Amino acid sequence: MSHLPTGKAGRLLDLIAPTRAEALRQASRVQIHRELLDRPIDEDTRLVARAAEALELAALGLLLDGVGEDEQAQLELRQCAADAFRLMRALSRPCLPAGRPADPIDTAVFLLRAGALAVLGDKGADAARWLAKEPWLGLPLDAEDWRARTWSTILDVWLRLIRKQGWTDRDAVLEGVARLRGAQAAFEQRYLEGLDPATAKAAALELIGLYHLAKAAEILALYIIDGVVDGKYQIQQLLETHFDRVLTVCQRAQMLDLEPLSRLLAASAVQMAENSIWTAPTRN
Repeated sequence: MSHLPTGKAGRLLDLIAPTRAEALRQASRVQIHRELLDRPIDEDTRLVARAAEALELAALGLLLDGVGEDEQAQLELRQCAADAFRLMRALSRPCLPAGRPADPIDTAVFLLRAGALAVLGDKGADAARWLAKEPWLGLPLDAEDWRARTWSTILDVWLRLIRKQGWTDRDAVLEGVARLRGAQAAFEQRYLEGLDPATAKAAALELIGLYHLAKAAEILALYIIDGVVDGKYQIQQLLETHFDRVLTVCQRAQMLDLEPLSRLLAASAVQMAENSIWTAPTRN
């Protein structure tokens, strides 16, 4: 994902304004038919997908520049993220040609991107309801392939943090991270030794990045449950430490899929912590 300064984000938003408006109109119709009439309608999927992608790109550009205390930039980020979520929700789960369902990991990435954007757009409650209605993913959480198992666990725990279905999901996050940590010794070395030496280093770096995402999920789950992690009542610095390490790995290994997802998760994790019962009552 290339750097997109705020100015370019603004020009992109101006450029896609008509497409954005039409895509949102279609997405609204889709949502009404689903919720009230319980039947699908035809929509221009390509138009909606293009607009969603552009809005996600603009949101990432704003995150890269850092909105800080700039109220206009904060508002722009919230609106971009909220509209991207509305469009992605209308698209529902991605499908491959001929209607074949996508790989569970690809589908989970799609849902997680949408959910993270929803949190950034102050639509976290909508995302939680959306995920609660969706059939849960058949992710290969016990796969022999360590990369597939690790990715599956990361996606599962972060989706549960957004869905937050009672204490069940929060407990499942901690259990999932613990299972991954417990299985690492038995699977990681065998996975890396089975790779071509030319790709082994990049694969090892990817795993390091995923482990930091797992730790960040664990920190957030513990904070949501107890309001304190390792004696700290403010966890933003803890989260930043692990996300900074993820992003460093992504830049070193040019991980073009993991980096944008990690940036969305980094920002949404802070938002989820701020929205928790331990922080929300004290917010202005």
